Amino acid sequence: DDDDDDGARRRREARSTSINMFRNYELRTAYAATASRTLPITLVVGFLGAGKTTLARRALENRQTLRVAAAVNDFAALNVDARLVRRASGARDGEGKDGRAAARVTELTNGCVCCSLRDDLERGVIELLNADENGGELGVFDYLLIETSGLVDPGEVVSRLDRNFGALTRARLDGVVCVVDAEIASEGGPEVEREVWDAQLACADVVLLNKIDLLEGDEERLARARAVVEDKARGARVLECVDANVPLTSILDVDMVPQPEGKSGHDWGAGPLPYVLSASGGRLRKPKTEAQKIVVRGPLSLDPSRKTTHFAGGSQSSCNSLAHETTSPLVFARFQHWATKMMPAATIRAKGVLTLAEDENRESYDFHFSGKRRLELEPSVGELVSATSTCLVVIGVGLNEEEIMRDIRALEQPLPLSCVAAIPSVKRAMTRAMAKDLRFEIDDSVDEDNALILFRLTGAASNGFTVAELEESHGVDFNAMNLDLLRAVNSSGDGLCLAPTTVPHKLTKFGAPQLWLRLAAVHGFEDSYDDVDALAQARLEDAWSLVRVRATNVLERAISHIPKCKCGF
Repeated sequence: DDDDDDGARRRREARSTSINMFRNYELRTAYAATASRTLPITLVVGFLGAGKTTLARRALENRQTLRVAAAVNDFAALNVDARLVRRASGARDGEGKDGRAAARVTELTNGCVCCSLRDDLERGVIELLNADENGGELGVFDYLLIETSGLVDPGEVVSRLDRNFGALTRARLDGVVCVVDAEIASEGGPEVEREVWDAQLACADVVLLNKIDLLEGDEERLARARAVVEDKARGARVLECVDANVPLTSILDVDMVPQPEGKSGHDWGAGPLPYVLSASGGRLRKPKTEAQKIVVRGPLSLDPSRKTTHFAGGSQSSCNSLAHETTSPLVFARFQHWATKMMPAATIRAKGVLTLAEDENRESYDFHFSGKRRLELEPSVGELVSATSTCLVVIGVGLNEEEIMRDIRALEQPLPLSCVAAIPSVKRAMTRAMAKDLRFEIDDSVDEDNALILFRLTGAASNGFTVAELEESHGVDFNAMNLDLLRAVNSSGDGLCLAPTTVPHKLTKFGAPQLWLRLAAVHGFEDSYDDVDALAQARLEDAWSLVRVRATNVLERAISHIPKCKCGF
């Protein structure tokens, strides 16, 4: 009997212990603290002018349901890139506009992101990670996009984000995306700071070989650029692109929501599809081998003496920057000459947001100078977040601050009186000559208040059509055609800059204001204005002739498919 009692007691104790074990497990599971979330990060690197900011803007514009935060680092004291990216996000301080998910942009200005990582960036990452736990107003962000300065060796940043300990343990580096100018790569790399360029490629998991359109179909140069990139970025995936236009899944470790089972018809996929985050990450990362170890040259990518603001200490042999911000608009006639003829040869990069004195409505324009002295000047898209009219940043090697700032301030000054007096005669002589090319429409009204001549490319009269026929019967978009011409001329590196403008009282068939281009007849820096015919002839030869050459290729792309025969057969 005693044995039976002991056996029963042991069975009761075992059952009780088993029940307590399950009970304790249930309690731990039910009341366990929520696991701390991980913040996926994509690091965007690349040399000055490669297209990093364009990529960041595209990512924010196409984020759909993703809640994305961006940290933008700039070498200069004035963070133009952050302003452009913030505008593209469509929101400020995390408040979503147009029904999309929230976005936030943080500025890291004047220097190396490796230095800022220990302060602003590291604090910002932790703030985003703890946002949901602290109930802050930031909301919960799904992804962080970090855009580094073009002069940063990202090795230290990558190693910090890859650590399994420290303040950034919960930050998950999903990939390092390096944006490369194909033209620069075809020549083996930039002429200055080559070591930084090499280090950026060495860290890359994905390389965007950007601006391949500037190679103008030269397959040999493209192959050379790709070979250089593949040699410097061993194991990285290389994508060729124009304007950093790649699928979001190429740079963020996300996937598009798959079509639901049983869903059919043409409605699925007709609108923007949401993205889902990768649970573990790592899809974009390249395998690490001994030959691919990142070489870090210390905690800083740039020596402190090489980081300067617009208060430079004097002549320097390494990269420095200067910034100019003003409430005054710039005179385009002067600006186009400065950007094409007066920009110091040591300039690597220039950028800014500016307004023009010739515009009545003071529209804003995004300006970029990079690569082989190639320009971009296009209307700003979205909200202009800068409270001032114009901001300009110039980055180069040993820039003379006093001389450059003097030249930039001169862009705000009106044209000299002797120049203004000559403008009507010069413009009349030029418009008469320009009108002989029937591919263009020329505005021959002489506005004596400025030195600009308005024109647009149509190709209508020269091909036996009217503008209405090409628009209504063949769907030709003249605004797109002239935007193409603007980009072709300004990015050619031929020393010419055109400015776009819209004419509200003239509408296209599609209901949009017509886009016209503007050419400066004079620039205000001429030695003499006595011989107006000589001035007009010189401008026709060094400027208008370049426009005509570029127009040939633009028309070939736009209307060459349209038959000139109207017989209907």
